Amino acid sequence: MSDISKTQEKTVQITVKVKESTYQNLVKYAAKSGRPLAEIVRGFIDKGMNIEGYKEEIDFIRKNIREEINAILKPQTERLIKLFLKGGIAGTAGYFLNAAALSEFVVPERQREFEEVLTRAKKLGVQYFKMPSDEAFDLLDGKHNI
Repeated sequence: MSDISKTQEKTVQITVKVKESTYQNLVKYAAKSGRPLAEIVRGFIDKGMNIEGYKEEIDFIRKNIREEINAILKPQTERLIKLFLKGGIAGTAGYFLNAAALSEFVVPERQREFEEVLTRAKKLGVQYFKMPSDEAFDLLDGKHNI
């Protein structure tokens, strides 16, 4: 098989119908560029075909990039989730340990008051997790009323 360059490649004549306005624009463009109308039309066809091929390739490239990013990030994301969960478990265990220990020292007459404080603390914990970081820091710094 011989190497035939694109300019020497066999051509086939086709007939294409276009709107009158499109034809006039092509004629003007050809005149302005100093090239034959057929060359202009072939160029536009080639460019259009290249764009369609590029669109197909870009989807393939995007898919591959997404897969590679996920392959790299997934283990790190899972690691961070596990660390977060461990922190949550430790925090919850500490909360219940404190509540149980303090409950042992609260006299029965003040048990109800202690449970109310405990309920407010739970609600504050939920509120804390919903806050933006700057507000949460203010809460921890005592700038918000509890």
